Amino acid sequence: MWEERSMTWRWSLVVTGLFAATLWSGPVCAQSPLGLDLRGMEPGGPMLPVLIEGAGLNGAQQAQVRQILANHRPLVQSLVTQLSTAREALATRLYGPDPVGVVDLTPLVQQVAQLRDQLTQERLQVTLEIRNLLTPDQLARAAQTLQRLNDWRAAMQNLRGAP
Repeated sequence: MWEERSMTWRWSLVVTGLFAATLWSGPVCAQSPLGLDLRGMEPGGPMLPVLIEGAGLNGAQQAQVRQILANHRPLVQSLVTQLSTAREALATRLYGPDPVGVVDLTPLVQQVAQLRDQLTQERLQVTLEIRNLLTPDQLARAAQTLQRLNDWRAAMQNLRGAP
């Protein structure tokens, strides 16, 4: 009986937390002074906006970050589109009605892997360019923000009962 209540309590906390995070994410994106997309579609990847916001950039740094993102956005968007198309082609071939084997899928899998690698490299370049703008104090704040996010993730996993 106690286990059942404990499990119900955990799931209630998880659902409440997810609901609160959903409500919180819209205003955060709207209030971002850099206009960063917190859904991970920015050139720097999903963690970059959170870390930048936590670093406390000054006006000049914000302008430089906007320019860096603008410089890389076309290539990142192109890579994301190509990756989506490649994934769709792989899924269509894999789950289609025609017989398929490893030999048939290998080129498609390689294309997906290559595009993922290119996207990762481009996001790394963006992140390094932005990191070079930060002062040691701002880097420390970004590290603290990352630690808080990791702590939050660990707490959520504990609530779910994940190992």
